[in-house]
Amino acid sequence: MWLSGQTAVAYDPATGQMRCQGSLVEQTHVVYEKLRLTLEAAGASFADVVKTVDYIVPAARPTYRDTAAVRREHFGADFPAAQIIVAPPTYVGPCSANLILRPRGSSCHGCAKRPADRGRCPSRRRLGPSS
Repeated sequence: MWLSGQTAVAYDPATGQMRCQGSLVEQTHVVYEKLRLTLEAAGASFADVVKTVDYIVPAARPTYRDTAAVRREHFGADFPAAQIIVAPPTYVGPCSANLILRPRGSSCHGCAKRPADRGRCPSRRRLGPSS
């Protein structure tokens, strides 16, 4: 299942308008809160996510690693696979994300069924520092 298109745009009560504001970390909080609510409405949770796809603008690249704390709040220490796409602002807002979930009733390579193997799944490996 694919959960698409959550952005950092949120209602600003001061202006009465939808706006995208704050640091990349603050925007990531908005995105992941929207994703949490959508997952819950679908009867799913972040535990069902096998991959994230984050879209950021080039200016956000230097601070992207700071958003790991937000993902840790939602996923715990066992992050799903991640893809980061840096795109011009004309294509994406400063921060947006999509999630890919495992099909209902299945687990990634079966390892989620074995608690001793959880976190060692080859598709849930953590990548080293990027260059």
